[in-house]
Amino acid sequence: MNPLRRYLRAFIRALQMTLRGEKPSAAPAIMHWSRQLTRLMDDLYAVVEQNGLDKNQRQQTRIRLDGRVMSLETALATVRYHATHEYPTLIGYGINNTNLNAIYASNMNDRYWVARLLEDLPNPAVQAALNRVAAHLDSIPSPDTAG
Repeated sequence: MNPLRRYLRAFIRALQMTLRGEKPSAAPAIMHWSRQLTRLMDDLYAVVEQNGLDKNQRQQTRIRLDGRVMSLETALATVRYHATHEYPTLIGYGINNTNLNAIYASNMNDRYWVARLLEDLPNPAVQAALNRVAAHLDSIPSPDTAG
């Protein structure tokens, strides 16, 4: 993308936010990381679909996580929900120790769930997509670079 075009888009976005009374994110590194996680989860959903696990199949596929049995759909939707809603909401409330701890704790849980899915879903294409998600979850920005 042309650098001038990128700066113009950023300026227009900043102007729109100013006119709406919005403030920029307090944690651009985590917001960027969260957006990337959303894209990776979208890719994972596409790969899972392409490999025979449509929504109905995902709801019927049972896995054991944290000592309870749940559907594959619930597990995937939970990780995606954290990326699309929970993390941005916590960041929107401001970066403090409580919000950062909540983000890092959810991320750790998501990472565990993805590790379990890797054990339970042997399809190579699905495993490759899960490995990309796992690697990304492992690369969450540290607290000193979060804000």
